[in-house]
Amino acid sequence: SGITVIRAGELVSQSSLLELETRSMQSVLDTTDAYPQLFFPSTPSLLLARHSRGRFTFCEEHKLACMKVEARSAQESLRSFGVFLEEVRDKAMNEWEGKGLSLVFRGGRMAVHERKGGVGLPDEMLKHFV
Repeated sequence: SGITVIRAGELVSQSSLLELETRSMQSVLDTTDAYPQLFFPSTPSLLLARHSRGRFTFCEEHKLACMKVEARSAQESLRSFGVFLEEVRDKAMNEWEGKGLSLVFRGGRMAVHERKGGVGLPDEMLKHFV
């Protein structure tokens, strides 16, 4: 058995995408936390649907392009993360070539682990990523 891909619909431009979140009316959105969720996949907008006891009454849109304060506050951590990803890439290409790796975030620390055994995607799916 395998995975069956059913092609339907049509491709849409990246600018047409948005992320949808739901919160109660009393809950506060921390846009500093929301910024990386929009930044990494280049999702231009976050639509926040507000509800009171499950009844949705209000939507607010947060645009990535307007999150200037959040972008400034995230710069240092994003820069550090970029350096980390470069180190992982270099190490993977030089020392771990051909090995299955997993990035794991646990207890406030990011680590690279070598996967053991036959865990992972089947070979017929892996060929699309090599």
